[in-house]
Amino acid sequence: MKKRYLLPCIMLIICMMLTACTTPSQNISNNTPPATEQPATEQPTTAPSQNISNNTPPATEQPATEQPTTAPDTEAPENSTPEPNAELNETDCRLVLAFLEIEDENGVKNGEKINPGYNPLDYNTWQYGGGTQYFSGFSFDSDGRLTDVDLCGERIHNGKLVGELNLEYCNELRKLVVESQNIERIELSSELDVLKIIDCPELSVISAQSASVRFCTIENCPNVKWFMWNVDGALMEFADGSGRDYYTLDSEIDISSEGGGRFDLLVDSGDENAFDFVPFLRAVPDEGHEFLGWYHNNTGELLSTDLEVRFFDDSDNPLPNFYDLTDSLFMFITARFSE
Repeated sequence: MKKRYLLPCIMLIICMMLTACTTPSQNISNNTPPATEQPATEQPTTAPSQNISNNTPPATEQPATEQPTTAPDTEAPENSTPEPNAELNETDCRLVLAFLEIEDENGVKNGEKINPGYNPLDYNTWQYGGGTQYFSGFSFDSDGRLTDVDLCGERIHNGKLVGELNLEYCNELRKLVVESQNIERIELSSELDVLKIIDCPELSVISAQSASVRFCTIENCPNVKWFMWNVDGALMEFADGSGRDYYTLDSEIDISSEGGGRFDLLVDSGDENAFDFVPFLRAVPDEGHEFLGWYHNNTGELLSTDLEVRFFDDSDNPLPNFYDLTDSLFMFITARFSE
């Protein structure tokens, strides 16, 4: 009886052992793929650059039009030149250019009146003439500092210059001439050899308290009611070789006018070798008004009723000497006129 069941049991054990020895890769009877395998449709069959079946370009690719074909040009062209104004002192350039850009009621700039070819980016056009021609405009030295300003009416085009001429802090300015213009205000702070302002009816302020001036002329500027002249000394030479120190470096003359009239301050043309150099004041009453006299500002004393008075003694001229009258190198004088 035991031998009848022994053989089937042995055969069953052998089948079970064969089944256990079969590997997962050899199991083709199971329709479910192993857990470690991924569906073929979830993996790309080609590299992103080779995928031509997908109409949408890969995220890493950009349209050709969005990428520059060449590197940007970071260098200036070989034929470019530095801006001419870069050669100028920054302060002088800024102040002069501010005046040149002022427009009149017709929209004409001051710069265009000085030079029809005016270009704010080229200081060489901020003047006109030179050599054998009359010069006008703004002149700079080799260090880019403003040194000379000549604004004469006969050399200006398309109307008179207007606005405010502020040259404060232009410390190398040595000469300023303004004639027959409609400038309303002038500001200075340098040591000038020559200051000449003539026939400027719109001018009301000459601010030069911080400046010193050697030769000074202010004539026919009826709205200038006050001016302080800080005098820079001049030594006059005469034909016989003698000299005379007309005034010292610390002299100060404070001039004002009251009522219907003006004062003129006349110190020739600025030639220290001119033998007729005799600075003087002139009182000019308006039409219908009377000159009352020159008065000392501090004491109220009447100094003179002469229309013209000289600063210094001159044996050939009977006019009084203001230094003698005031007994001071600091003169504070008012020209009074009837109202």
